[in-house]
Amino acid sequence: MVARSSVIDGIGKMEGEGRRTLELLPGVAALAQWLHVRRIPMALVTRNSRVTTDHLVETLWKPQGLP
Repeated sequence: MVARSSVIDGIGKMEGEGRRTLELLPGVAALAQWLHVRRIPMALVTRNSRVTTDHLVETLWKPQGLP
């Protein structure tokens, strides 16, 4: 049986690699801006960690002026 801490460590390493290679797909920023201008609500649904989600918002979302 695998120890829980080693599983959590493994997930953390995978999430870290994901943060290093994270990028928005083409058209995502334009779609988000289109929705925002029209006041259509948006939500992010993910199974990623809070650290990775915050990284996405701070490094890819906000710099493009997205809410």
